[in-house]
Amino acid sequence: MEERAGRDPAPAGGRQRPEDVLRAARLAGAFSGAIRPNFVALLDAIGMQRWLGIASCASLFDADAHLVQIGAILRHPIFVDGKNYSGTPGIVKQPFLREQVLRYFAHEARQMPDALYIPMGASVAEGLDWLAREGVIKRDRILHGLPHPSGANAERVAYFLGRKDRAALSVQDQPAPDRRRPRHAAGADGGAPILTRAAQRSATWPAKTAADTPSASAPPSA
Repeated sequence: MEERAGRDPAPAGGRQRPEDVLRAARLAGAFSGAIRPNFVALLDAIGMQRWLGIASCASLFDADAHLVQIGAILRHPIFVDGKNYSGTPGIVKQPFLREQVLRYFAHEARQMPDALYIPMGASVAEGLDWLAREGVIKRDRILHGLPHPSGANAERVAYFLGRKDRAALSVQDQPAPDRRRPRHAAGADGGAPILTRAAQRSATWPAKTAADTPSASAPPSA
């Protein structure tokens, strides 16, 4: 499923097509605010821009928007006891949430069989692993290990990027011993809680991986 970039020329008469307006709005809102520069820095740090053949992943939100599909594993707002869903109960453990994932996200994912999935948060990662077990997506197309780019997760992002020493981390952000070598895709593509897409590219995954990063959890988001 190739999508047109937000800079496509307007049709004759100067009026933009509804699908182009929606596409531009989606890109403008995706990972907006402080999250976007963190997200771009994380992707560039592991060499995603080289694998995609672009100068920086910042252009995924502009000129190279056709290479990425921004999505959410839970399409619609979810509330638990009147509060915004934050990952509990887990997606896999709740039949209603599993049904939501299969009805919407899985349908989208089947249209992009060669996408690389980059989960943002532990709940999203758990959901993607479940979809792999169900045969909806390929297990080796899931890139685990990146910390959530939220501003609330700034310390872990700084550690991952080498801007902060491990010894300087607060106690709650120290890497857990069993999470120091996160799983990553063997030969990647493009994904869905970001769906970075480059189905025809052939490349070796960059040598620098998401190793020795603190474990992180965050609300399921694209």
